[in-house]
Amino acid sequence: MNPAPHPRSGLAMLVIASIGLLASAPALVAGATRAGPRLTADRAAVPPGAALHLTGSGFPHAARIVLLAGARESTVTRIGSAVTGLHGGFLATVRVRRRAAAEGLVVIACSDACRLRASARFRIMRR
Repeated sequence: MNPAPHPRSGLAMLVIASIGLLASAPALVAGATRAGPRLTADRAAVPPGAALHLTGSGFPHAARIVLLAGARESTVTRIGSAVTGLHGGFLATVRVRRRAAAEGLVVIACSDACRLRASARFRIMRR
């Protein structure tokens, strides 16, 4: 599969792999969260052409998650989506374009029209 890149972003438009149950996530009452949503990236710096793995937690069960990325939160573009598992977690992988410019980006996971959201920062390294 060859995801189409967004013209203004170094990230591919489609999530390559999504959906996952976080085995370590604590059992929660349906729809409830303890500390609120969280999003983590598996690394702080990513070279062009590499994959970035995102882990979300603290969202409601079976929530539809929209993944956005951009240089600032006010300039984000949709890069994919995911659906949370039984305990409100998800795993997603996005691929950085091979020709992506070096820059710092924020990635946001939104649910419920972005009323529930979490973000993480990462940097695209120089080639």
